[in-house]
Amino acid sequence: MRITLAEKDRERFSVPEVIEYEEMDLTLGEVVALEEQAGITFDVWADMLRGDPVPVEEGREPRYRRSYRTQHVILWLAVRKAGVNVKYKDFDVSLSGLKVLQDEVAVEEPGKEPGPDGSELPDSPATTPS
Repeated sequence: MRITLAEKDRERFSVPEVIEYEEMDLTLGEVVALEEQAGITFDVWADMLRGDPVPVEEGREPRYRRSYRTQHVILWLAVRKAGVNVKYKDFDVSLSGLKVLQDEVAVEEPGKEPGPDGSELPDSPATTPS
């Protein structure tokens, strides 16, 4: 996954323009931080990464939509991996200018992914299972 924060957030956190992040490549310290700061156990985190099923046409590959909280935690962990020691309760980023490249599909501003008919889905981005 490649993450680009809005310019003002990149400057505030002093992170590179693109942050490379592997969702399940967590250290023990990050797992502890997930539990202590975000109240999320590793098992719950794995479920959150899968997301909720999105209805698709019969015969199409299943898709899943992640919650905004999941997206928030992913961004927090990615910024921590980039060397920024920020507490979960203090972490926030602008949706304006946020870009996440995942599964070879660019998703700008969580919640703005086109639906099957070309309209925008009102929820966070849908993903395909890996």
